[in-house]
Formats: sequence, C-alpha cells, structure tokens
Amino acid sequence: NKVDYKTGESVSVGLWALNDSTASYPQAQYQVKLLRGKQTLDTQTWAFELSADMHQHLHDYRVPATEAGEYRFEASILDAKGALLSTNEYRFTLQSQQ
Repeated sequence: NKVDYKTGESVSVGLWALNDSTASYPQAQYQVKLLRGKQTLDTQTWAFELSADMHQHLHDYRVPATEAGEYRFEASILDAKGALLSTNEYRFTLQSQQ
C-alpha cells in the first residue's frame, strides 16, 4: 500500500489473518478503527475462526474518509474473551488536489 493519496482517490486496505502457531482461536474478533488525529471516524468488528497455521485474506476495507489530512488505520485480532492476539496499523495521508 502507498501512503499518499489524492482526495477523491479510492483507498482500500486488505485485511488479513495470520496465525503461525499451533493454537486455534474459535470466535475470534477482528476489529478495525479509522482515526484522524484523536477522532475515531469509523469502527467495525466481526467474528471469525482463527485456525492454527492460518494465512487468509478476509476482507477489503474501503476508507470512507474524503477530507484532506493524516489518517491512521488500526486492525486488531482478539480472542473470544477479548484478549489482544495481534495488532497492526497503517498510516496514510489524503492530499488536496491542486
């Protein structure tokens, strides 16, 4: 993924689940959050099975942001009890078209 986009340009982030352990996590939760500064613009959560030795593309997240600025996208995987298993972030900028 690139880090600089023009306003109006489609921004899509591929969401993957990677588990290189022998443990499985039934009823895991995938959480995503889009932030601009400290403001949360969007959150989504869904359940899925995190199997042992799993490497799978789950979803493509289309960023709903349209205003110029700096953004942070956070993705987290939690087990069924809410314990954090993995987290990642992607930072990008929407620049005004000139």
